[in-house]
Amino acid sequence: MLVLVVGIIYLNYLKPKTTSTTSAFTVVQKQHENDSYWIVGNNPNSKQKKSLKIEVKEKEQWTQLKEKKTYILTYVEKGNDITLTEIVSEAEE
Repeated sequence: MLVLVVGIIYLNYLKPKTTSTTSAFTVVQKQHENDSYWIVGNNPNSKQKKSLKIEVKEKEQWTQLKEKKTYILTYVEKGNDITLTEIVSEAEE
């Protein structure tokens, strides 16, 4: 019984939630170190202009993205980790 209760608590409260988002994203900065790649930017349509750092797993995707350009991106947030899953399109300006 205790194992069941602990399992329910873990699944509902302690396990990091995973959220998938597709939105406009303006790339402000590109970063890389060794074989790790990131983009930093924000959703230009959001009132908060919250800056996000998104990990880009594929170098080809990172190379395709340009600073000061806006794209429609899909990314996944799990806990504090944010990972790019798809470049949907370059946004119309």
